[in-house]
Amino acid sequence: MSAFISSGLVKGFEHAIGSTSLYVVGPDDDVEDIKEVAMKDMKSVVSSIDKSEEGVYVQATALGSLEALLEVLKTSGVSIPASGIGIGPVHKKDVIKSSVMLENKKEYATMLAFDVKVTEGARELSDKLGVKVFMADIIYHLFDQFKAYIDTIKDEKKKEVAEEAVFPCVLKIIPNCVFNKKDPIVLELMFLRAFSGY
Repeated sequence: MSAFISSGLVKGFEHAIGSTSLYVVGPDDDVEDIKEVAMKDMKSVVSSIDKSEEGVYVQATALGSLEALLEVLKTSGVSIPASGIGIGPVHKKDVIKSSVMLENKKEYATMLAFDVKVTEGARELSDKLGVKVFMADIIYHLFDQFKAYIDTIKDEKKKEVAEEAVFPCVLKIIPNCVFNKKDPIVLELMFLRAFSGY
């Protein structure tokens, strides 16, 4: 049996989490007992999801969507760790949770928002803090956006260190062009090739 419940008819229903059980409290039921059962269900589902200390923050519309996205992120071709999860629209509190990664790994101060809306306050806060929020209705589009972002960060890091980096090379001492054999050594060299793969 399925039912449609309008959020306008039930007080607080807009805070319900998609894909979770709906409990009806009867006149003889203890509300606190029902709350406890509902929280146990939610905690058991959330605790079964693997999270790492460093990783992106993942947000989805429903529990099933969240689990599907996390499974894709764990596959060997993708391999993106998740440090936090959320269900429903992205709010400021979610952005704050994601911003913790700014201290550890800047590239993981990122939210992958699958088929969810981002509130205006969350969008403003993410811009202010420097948290990237990627949104898509298709899981693989989120992966593509994140991968492009990571590639951009890697390129920027290479450019930053390129001026400071010293790459090995092969030189040849030109005979009869050693002008000083001691401190400081002065001689003429011929450049043969460089190794830029480091």
